[in-house]
Amino acid sequence: MSDTDRSVWDIMKDELDEVMMHVDGLDVPQKLKTIIEAKLYAQEVAAERVNDTVTSHLSWAQYYDYVFESGPILDPWFWEVLYSELSNIYPQWNASHFAALKMSINPDPMYMRINVQGIKPMKNDGETMPEFVALAHDMGLDITLLQPFRIALSLEHLDPLNDMIKTVFGPEYDLFSLMSEHDSFPQHDVVLS
Repeated sequence: MSDTDRSVWDIMKDELDEVMMHVDGLDVPQKLKTIIEAKLYAQEVAAERVNDTVTSHLSWAQYYDYVFESGPILDPWFWEVLYSELSNIYPQWNASHFAALKMSINPDPMYMRINVQGIKPMKNDGETMPEFVALAHDMGLDITLLQPFRIALSLEHLDPLNDMIKTVFGPEYDLFSLMSEHDSFPQHDVVLS
């Protein structure tokens, strides 16, 4: 059967099945092992500092909560670096291939391997998820066959986006307040230097 006889969905799924076979069980690239180990070390040192001072004051406990509630060890930046590293290992694929997979990593230094649970959902409520619009485009497929598109964020992107919105517009704003108050966005001058 030629590609013209198969749907865009089947072509993407077949390609992602091949990607999964290569990536599942792969050792985490060294650059990312270093990031995980540094974050785990920082967490350990901060926890020891809390334990050493908790009977005297709660300053380090408050700091620990702030730092480690601000994001997981495997944050969105980690995943971006992983996609880039995997693209270097497998140049026949790019970040959109890897972003379309449900992956996890055990941060235990003794077993840092990539675990692929499958392909992320291609559609939600009949709309194509953004990862698959990007994948179809990068594969040279006709993205008009994927309509309607879901213009949305994955849940893993919501916290960093809200942080950025708070930084730009102020601490009282988040994505939902901006969406509901779209006529009353604060006006900010942007200067690029």
